[in-house]
Amino acid sequence: MRKVYGGWIPLVVLCLGVAICAVPASAQPVDSFFDVFFEIDVPGELAQGGGDGWVDPQTNEGPWFRYDQGPVNDPPVPGVPWWWNQWFRNEDYKEGNRKVVSMGFDLWAPAQGQAGELWVTLNWSTPDYSIGNPDSEFAPPMPSEEAYIRRLDPMYFTYNGTQFTMQGPPGLGDVSLTQLSTNGGLHVEWDLMLPVDYNPEWLSIDVFGVNSAMSGDIFHDCVMVPEPASLSLLGLGVVALVLRRRKCLR
Repeated sequence: MRKVYGGWIPLVVLCLGVAICAVPASAQPVDSFFDVFFEIDVPGELAQGGGDGWVDPQTNEGPWFRYDQGPVNDPPVPGVPWWWNQWFRNEDYKEGNRKVVSMGFDLWAPAQGQAGELWVTLNWSTPDYSIGNPDSEFAPPMPSEEAYIRRLDPMYFTYNGTQFTMQGPPGLGDVSLTQLSTNGGLHVEWDLMLPVDYNPEWLSIDVFGVNSAMSGDIFHDCVMVPEPASLSLLGLGVVALVLRRRKCLR
């Protein structure tokens, strides 16, 4: 069974053939892999995780980093004392451009018959992190630099011992859910454009959970916005990336 939340992207697809050239994307969108496995008995303790996100070249730490508090300018999420972040870089900070994202992942519970939950969201670096910072291309904002991070409202999933369900959709974008045939899991597709009028230099997937595991990929790209920009043209940037990502996964 497939459920869809949102629904504006299919409408934009209707005009894709007419206006796709109006919103060209960069030649090299980033396609990245991630996975994460949370301990069964200890909420938020990362048992194992991987991916091709940023790794500190000095300490070899990563690609998952613990951020003990939410961004100073965003309200905390109830039930989430910290986040695990994995960072990806696409292009330099670009004022007036936009960041489009297409993400897909499988979600399942390692321990059948036990309750579980998972929060998933995205965050990004602010302009102040990149402007005047010659080192911004080499590393994302660290936990001590929360002032340079913004975060979307998260998706929230719960597991009742037999099946995962989404209790709260994200604050932005379109989400589709497909039940997996084993382990009461879900396949999740999330397509969106970040709600800021610039392309952030760094993008992160953020997770927190218990008795939950996920594995997936994330495509993201910097989109040039024409003048005067319209909502329909901006939406084409998301559609183009979604189609490119899903073509690559076939």
